[in-house]
Amino acid sequence: MNYFLHELKSSFFSLLKVPAFCFTIILTLGITLGALVTAFNLNYLVFVKPLVYNDHERLVVANHIRVKNHEVDSEGFQSYPSLVEWYKKSNSFDEKALISSDVTQITSISSMPRINASYVTPSYFNITTASMQFGRAFNESEGVNQYKPSVILTDKAWQTFFNREHDVLGKTLAVEDIQFVVVGVLSADFQQPQLTDFRSESLIYLPWDYNTIREESRTSWDDFLPHIQFVGKLKSSLKQQQAQHELTSLSDSGFRRNTQGSEYWKDVSLQARLLTFEQAIIGDSETTSALFFAGVLALLLIAVANATNLFLSRIVEKRRQLAIQAALGAQKQHIFRAMLAESMCLTAGALLLAIAVACCGIYLLQQNAAGQLPRLDEMSLNLPSTIFMLICGITLSFIFAGTASLAVDYRGLSSMLQSSGKGSGLQISSRLRVALAASQITLAIVLLAANFSLMFVASAKISQPLGINTEDTYYFTVTTGNKDLTDLSISQQAKELKKAIEAMPEVEAVSIISATPLSPRMTRSVTHPDRPRDFVRTNVVISDSALQQVFSQKIIAGRQFTEMEVRNNDKVVMISQTLAKVLYEDELSAINKSLIYNGVTYKITTVLADINNPSSNSFEEVLYIPSELEKLTFVFKKKEGVQISKQSIINRVRDYDSKFRVFLYYSMDDLHYRILKRDVATAIITISISMLTLLLASIGLYGILSYNVKMRQYELGVRMAIGANPFHIVKDVLKDNSKAIYWGGSVSVILISLFEGLRKELDFVNFNIDFLPAFTAMLITLLLSVFISIISLNGVANRSPIYSLRNDD
Repeated sequence: MNYFLHELKSSFFSLLKVPAFCFTIILTLGITLGALVTAFNLNYLVFVKPLVYNDHERLVVANHIRVKNHEVDSEGFQSYPSLVEWYKKSNSFDEKALISSDVTQITSISSMPRINASYVTPSYFNITTASMQFGRAFNESEGVNQYKPSVILTDKAWQTFFNREHDVLGKTLAVEDIQFVVVGVLSADFQQPQLTDFRSESLIYLPWDYNTIREESRTSWDDFLPHIQFVGKLKSSLKQQQAQHELTSLSDSGFRRNTQGSEYWKDVSLQARLLTFEQAIIGDSETTSALFFAGVLALLLIAVANATNLFLSRIVEKRRQLAIQAALGAQKQHIFRAMLAESMCLTAGALLLAIAVACCGIYLLQQNAAGQLPRLDEMSLNLPSTIFMLICGITLSFIFAGTASLAVDYRGLSSMLQSSGKGSGLQISSRLRVALAASQITLAIVLLAANFSLMFVASAKISQPLGINTEDTYYFTVTTGNKDLTDLSISQQAKELKKAIEAMPEVEAVSIISATPLSPRMTRSVTHPDRPRDFVRTNVVISDSALQQVFSQKIIAGRQFTEMEVRNNDKVVMISQTLAKVLYEDELSAINKSLIYNGVTYKITTVLADINNPSSNSFEEVLYIPSELEKLTFVFKKKEGVQISKQSIINRVRDYDSKFRVFLYYSMDDLHYRILKRDVATAIITISISMLTLLLASIGLYGILSYNVKMRQYELGVRMAIGANPFHIVKDVLKDNSKAIYWGGSVSVILISLFEGLRKELDFVNFNIDFLPAFTAMLITLLLSVFISIISLNGVANRSPIYSLRNDD
């Protein structure tokens, strides 16, 4: 042990003399090891670490699935009355709860911030093992149909709204002008289960009765909604399939009873599908997490190949020192021990850098991938991650030391000393050099091909034209506070408020709209009059006649709505190009024809160009209906070259009615970006990984190929001295390096083909490596290899042969 400590000390001071060597290895290994630890941490949470909730293996989420003609028609959206039916009548659970998540507004604070809130029944807190800092969880007095205005704060809400006042219990918080009494504060370590696509953390918890679902949807069995859930803890004596059968029986009987007479729902059954909490929380992130780990591991392997080459170069530099040690009786194990000491010093430095990189990586994931990846709030540099990092460091130390010591010709060391090293320089096996170069090329091509496949798909979605003009357009909604208005009054005030906004000098056009074309909230079915059984699912947008003025959507055929058609709620519609083709096979043929919507015949007056909506929840088939809406929901377009602020809209709304307030407000460009956020993140990550891959591969290949040139320096000098021109020298070196390029390209093709074959057979990933990204990756990597081969000749082919002939080794 003392001898090895002495070796470590000697190696440390020896390495201080070669700072460039140390810096390169520590930097490349530190960055890639840190990224690998981040990926390991995520995969540990996804695949290994159990959920924090008691009896988590018994916790389930129930989803509705609509089955039509024995095929799943839709899944993930819930029927409100069916969820309530499950909650009231199911006997398969020890505990059960209802959850609704939405955005709401705090009205007791002057800035009236919008926050995420969850509306839950009392058992939710038992199911999620919630502990309280103060007060209590909801009890039966806050159960269904009790309408008791209580609120439970998260630790963050306690800090934000009450500045951690210890007498917070009993105080009130106004939400949408309703005064809620604080009855509890959740502990700081409470982890909200992210069970729906609404993956933003809630700041407050309110009783289920106060959820934001419209009254008509609460009783409509054929209205299916997002962001509401039924959760429960299965009885220990029951299997998941038994509970699922009971819930299906309850939902389907109620659904059939309440949709009798509907032609569309005639052949549809409403069934239940149970998912464990783990399945609901993890979702389809297992593949993403595994691919993230595999991609970073490939980067690490490239970095390891680089470091291995540098260690081999280090062996060559230490040839005389090693020869002296061999002459004094040092055995191969002594040389291995010396190299192990050096590699351990370097990997220790790399591990320190890896810790910093991993911490940054975890922070960046938590800030930028929230809602895209699960359990990010649990990520930290924990014990398993630390152990994994140490194992990686120790393993790499032995790999570097073993590879370097194996490359040493022990018998040749003595003869080298006897000849004073003249003409007998220690050389690295040509096979090992080819293997290192080929491995770099292979890893680079495979990793680039995978990254380019993801990047091309994401870039195509980002760059495709929307089909509507979102520049300078804004969407906002208005709430009426506690002012009680009839539908007729809301419709009238919407028109008056529209005129008030139109009167602003910065505004070009305003439209009253049910929802923006990029986020349509209504999905319905239409039919051709002659094919009443062929239902076509469409997004529905209801608006006045100014919609085209705001979005400038191209009209393929027909005309815009008129003011008279909107005022009279005439039975006319505009439809998208795709819907026209589905119904009438041709856009022009659809004009003045009919379609059936909600059992009513509508005349098609206009065919609009399709909207290339990047949202996965939208259809290309869109139906536009003219109507005077009973909603205070607007889109407007500002005039070109002028500025308009949110505050000016807020002021104009308040001037119209002091009790009205702006609830949602955002630009359509911002909405478009939010929809594309995952694709933008994918593009940025894949571009970054591709650039890092090329950088690491370039460094590694340059080291290996320049070493090849160095070994042939004297030979090349002789050839140039007897008349060989630089072109022939370059051609000869490229031929010498072609073996590594050939093997790297060939193995990468085999690996990509094998991946594609397994993917098609097992369907284990949701992306494929197409020909174009694979070909692009191969072309870039091979051109890079050729370029580096030429660059490695710098100092030989472009200089006088005399410099190459001065080689002492």
